[in-house]
Amino acid sequence: MIDALLALIGAFLVVTTFASAVRTVVVPRDEPVFITRLVYVVVRSLVYRVAFRMSPVRRERLLGYYAPFAVLVLPFVWLLVTLFGYALIYLPLGINDFRQAVLVSGANITTLGSAIGGDDWPHILLSISEAVVGVVEVALIISFLPAMYSAYSSREKQVAFMAVRAGTPPSALEMLKRSHLIGDDVIDLEEVWDRFEEWFDEISDTHTTFMMLPSYRSAHPERSWITTAGAVLDCAAIVISCLEVEHTPRAQLCLRAGYTSLRSIAASFSIGFDPDPHSTDPITVTRSEWEAVMDELEEVGLAVRADRDQAWADFAGWRVNYDVPLVGLATFLAAPYAPWSSDRMVVVGSSVITSRFPWRLVWARPEIYPTPDRPSEPVPGGDPS
Repeated sequence: MIDALLALIGAFLVVTTFASAVRTVVVPRDEPVFITRLVYVVVRSLVYRVAFRMSPVRRERLLGYYAPFAVLVLPFVWLLVTLFGYALIYLPLGINDFRQAVLVSGANITTLGSAIGGDDWPHILLSISEAVVGVVEVALIISFLPAMYSAYSSREKQVAFMAVRAGTPPSALEMLKRSHLIGDDVIDLEEVWDRFEEWFDEISDTHTTFMMLPSYRSAHPERSWITTAGAVLDCAAIVISCLEVEHTPRAQLCLRAGYTSLRSIAASFSIGFDPDPHSTDPITVTRSEWEAVMDELEEVGLAVRADRDQAWADFAGWRVNYDVPLVGLATFLAAPYAPWSSDRMVVVGSSVITSRFPWRLVWARPEIYPTPDRPSEPVPGGDPS
């Protein structure tokens, strides 16, 4: 009876692990894969506990290793669980010592037929199946890495493009000022809206399919895909709602692509947000912060709408669509400092929790990146609750 139970447990581990590998690599959608998420949660918890006790420079360096390390750990976990699963299956088949069962399983998963453990058909078939499963799991991760790094490279091209347009760290204010001061009309940002509408569509797909991809940090420590997204969306919202310029629907389309993309990615990490917010709901950008930006735009010669109250209401009506997903993801990813995104926090209860994870884990940490001019003080930001 006990032998049969051990064999069932072993079979469950083998099947579950193989299914986890297939769903993680082959299935092109956001799948709640237990083993994959468990590995990422454990590695993230350990890395972040250490990182947030370091100086900002050392912290950023360590966080840069988190995602690649977690991806490398994952196939070893698959193989280890598969190894122990088969070891439990071998026990009822005449290998009474668990240590010997582990040795046989380990040999079979790495080298076909080197330690079959018996000359009867059950042992032979199990050994062959274990070797095949091990090879397939390794092959899956080998095919997984090029696809993920291709998506990473595509994402980072647009991040670098925005660094030229919007500075480092990126900001909507800098983007509009540079566009105006070099002699371009703001309307020439239409090309930017087209590029980033496509970019948002791409990351909506890749950053939910590859769970670890959002945590891959840019090569430049002051750049981040999430702060770049925030700068583009804020710039589009300002152009639409605050400036006396003609614009085509491309800015609105870029905005919609952006906030639907960020919502999809935020939902994959169970960061709570209102899917149908009201235009009058509070946002994390304060009126005084917005007024300061409008004043600077006027100083460089851009035509700001005379009715500031209505302009603020219109801007807030756009920002509310992506405010919580943007700031929530910036907090979750510990993104480097950028105005109006990673310099503030969204308060969602005491933590951001998901039932997909095997235990309650606080994702949203109280630490935030300070502003350059106030290195030890938090940046003012509204509470959307």
